[in-house]
Amino acid sequence: MIQVSESKLIHVDVRDVTIECVRVDGEVLVSVRRVCEAIPLDVSAQLKKLREKSWGNVRPIEVLSRDGKRREMAMISADLLPLWLG
Repeated sequence: MIQVSESKLIHVDVRDVTIECVRVDGEVLVSVRRVCEAIPLDVSAQLKKLREKSWGNVRPIEVLSRDGKRREMAMISADLLPLWLG
């Protein structure tokens, strides 16, 4: 699992939701949960849908916050957003 510090997250405001993104090895990854909240879509159903697709490479990213807490985020490549949402 890839680990990133909270300070490495990029925050993009869409509607009333802040979508977290991070660049890993030159690839921009986007939080599945936050995209679902912005649209809105059911997060669990969308994660299941993505995991069933051959191209739906959901990547777990562990974010290390400034206070030392860890949280896991399901992320997908920004390049796959049109396939997922289209």
